[in-house]
Amino acid sequence: MPRMPLLRLLSVLILCALTACSFPNRKDKPDSSSITVTAGGSNIPVFLQTKNDEHTANTSGEVPFRALLEDLKVSIPYVKLGESVQIQLEKEGPAIYELRDVLLREDGGYKYKLPDDNPIVMEFMSGSGSFVLKENLSAFLSSNTKDYEPGAIIRGFKLTEQGDDGEKREYYFVLRTDAGSVSQNL
Repeated sequence: MPRMPLLRLLSVLILCALTACSFPNRKDKPDSSSITVTAGGSNIPVFLQTKNDEHTANTSGEVPFRALLEDLKVSIPYVKLGESVQIQLEKEGPAIYELRDVLLREDGGYKYKLPDDNPIVMEFMSGSGSFVLKENLSAFLSSNTKDYEPGAIIRGFKLTEQGDDGEKREYYFVLRTDAGSVSQNL
């Protein structure tokens, strides 16, 4: 069997196993419907991973990004730099989350080795939070001129919540945007 179809089949099987194992028949577990991410009027698909589950605790952070990008039903929404990204949670009380931003390849893998960056701390009031999409300076590391075309940058975001019950929930979403303008940085 050729290598690419085998890798796709393996990815689908891993995604199915993660999905099946991530949500045992407990009613207190959230699902991706417990969060809505929007920008510019577009809904952005979200993948949920819980970390107290022994089956998902040791998976790579790339797996959810790969799953989102490999899903043929999902088109990656374009969000212009400077636009606001809104996140709405079912949870109504105030909460604090960490948001990490990484650059992705077309297959969902990390474009560059993850830096030891500081995550953005987001405060949610009444279940709502937002952030303005700014340039990711790592986008300027590319020597490929195609990466500087409009909409060529794929960014992955991981929103992390530490639940009251000790369970860690990670919400993943991806969007397509621009690298930015070099003249804006001068």
